[in-house]
Order: sequence, then C-alpha cells, then structure tokens
Amino acid sequence: MKTLEEIKNYAESGDSLELFQWELFANLLYGSIDMTDETVAWIINDKEALETLVTSGDVANYNWKEAVEILAAIIKQDENAKSGLKLKLAVAVALTFSNTVTSMADGSSIDGIARYHNYAKWADERVLFEPFYSLNAWEMRYVVGSWAQDEELVWARENVLDDYRDPAKIGSVAWKMVEYKLENDDGVSVHHKDYYYGKPVTMEWITIV
Repeated sequence: MKTLEEIKNYAESGDSLELFQWELFANLLYGSIDMTDETVAWIINDKEALETLVTSGDVANYNWKEAVEILAAIIKQDENAKSGLKLKLAVAVALTFSNTVTSMADGSSIDGIARYHNYAKWADERVLFEPFYSLNAWEMRYVVGSWAQDEELVWARENVLDDYRDPAKIGSVAWKMVEYKLENDDGVSVHHKDYYYGKPVTMEWITIV
C-alpha cells in the first residue's frame, strides 16, 4: 500500500497525466472528441487543465463530450482560460452547462459561454465576494450553475440590502426583500404558474423593497 506522500508525489509527476487521460476517455461512453482540434488536443495534454476537468465532479448523462467542447470553445475565445482562476471558472461552466441549465424566470436555456465571460469580467472587476477567488472548480459549479439569468445576478448584486452584503448573511436576504404570500392579490396560489401574472419570476419584479 502506498503512503499519502507517495500518492501526492505521483499526482504531481508527469506520469499522472496518463491517469487523467484514461479517466476522461473512460467517461466518454456516448461520444468521441475531435482530437484533430488543436484546443481539444491541448486540453487532453495539459496536466493542469485535464486534472481540473476530471477531478471537479460528475457530469449528468455522461455528457463529457459536451463538456470538453464547451471548455474548448471558451479557451478559443479567451486564452486566459488556460490557467489559474479562469481555467477553474471555464471548467466549472463546461461541466455544469454540458447539460441544459434552465432559467427559473422564464424557462429559457441559459448560455453557458456567455456566463463564463460575465463571471470572468466580474472577477476582473473584483465585484464578487472575496471567497469566490479561492474556490476550486468543483465549488464554482454551484455558483455558475445559478438558475438566475445573468442580468438578474447583476440586479441582485446592485440591490441587495446593505446589511446582507456578506457571504455569511447573503443566503438569508431573499425573505427580507420579498413578501411571501400564499396567494396573489387575485387569490391565485403561489404554487400556480399564474401567481406572477405571466411576468418573469425574478427578484427585480417581485421585490417589495
């Protein structure tokens, strides 16, 4: 049996790249990737990128082909996505959006690549809570996978109550900003689609502040 130190040393060695490659190819049960694509080939042969990809959680429906293609598309548009925080962000988006992410507001599909660019911009502007910058790719999936549309995220950040602009408190702000009513003014149940009068289900529309 190997010690933890031996395992750590192997994971940091060049040989571990082959292990990560094997892991990815084993996951590609329902689709092959285009190895003639230079960016795809780079992902497969770059240890940091491939390790981040295959160690950041499962992919629903084995959509690994879609994940690789999304990651490659992001890197083609932004070379900064090849390392560091933006690599983690790109992987988080690729894994999360390999399956459709649906907007809670109106049921439309959220554009994963657009979400990457928006979060990359917000990260550069330092408008995100500080803990975001130390998240790993797996943790970032829970951030980028929000069912809110990007413009809703901007509105929420700009309008959140001052007392709740803190990572430890932000999860409790919604009930302070929105009055919870079992029925709307016309007596329609909150569980019915007509509760919101056909409007998008967004904080901006339903807020009482």
